[in-house]
Amino acid sequence: METMLIEVRAGGFHGRVRDGTLAGVSQFYDELNILYKTLSGTATLSSYDGFRLMLEARRGQIHIHVVVLDGSTKQSKLSFDYSIDQSFMPLIIKGIKREFLQG
Repeated sequence: METMLIEVRAGGFHGRVRDGTLAGVSQFYDELNILYKTLSGTATLSSYDGFRLMLEARRGQIHIHVVVLDGSTKQSKLSFDYSIDQSFMPLIIKGIKREFLQG
């Protein structure tokens, strides 16, 4: 798999790492669609190098949990949580499809 740059940003916190072990994007895409349609459950995308993105439906909102480890040493860690309104989900789903699943 090709190495990709993963950038995460939430408020004043941001980080970026290179990761070549991201897998399961199509399953994540399917989980996002179910999450949006049912407003229940979780959708998770992760890698062997330590990246983890989890979206979980909670009381009408989508809770997001992100963990990024520095792939070279795994000694640096950026982790944060926040929530979004479900109205953002169609844009997220379309972006995942456009960036990772077409072509």
